[in-house]
Amino acid sequence: MNRQQIFDKVVDHLLAQQEKSVSCYQKGISAMCAYRGTEGRKCALGCLIADEFYSPELEGATPSENKIRDALTNSLRITDEKFYTLSTLFHRLQHIHDSFEPESWEGLLKNAAKDFGLQWKGA
Repeated sequence: MNRQQIFDKVVDHLLAQQEKSVSCYQKGISAMCAYRGTEGRKCALGCLIADEFYSPELEGATPSENKIRDALTNSLRITDEKFYTLSTLFHRLQHIHDSFEPESWEGLLKNAAKDFGLQWKGA
């Protein structure tokens, strides 16, 4: 997948889902963003990770950690070198999902498209 295809897939996913992917855990009954969350939801990077490369051990890891890099490079069939050229985009997409409410996503994704020199094909 190239940069535009990756961006388009994340945009399509997030704008269709319109909810954060979160995982609830019992102790504090607080929610944290999750690559694979409740009700089958997926975050910005979670939607890029193929089922065969996903495991619960990925939860809580940042996009720069080796286990996430491995899951993404295998899922997207890209090299480590290509991953590193995409890492800023991955971080931005994850930040949009994790730090903002879904009502803000479209505008933030449009800004990301502009900043990264990508075409906007979203809603």
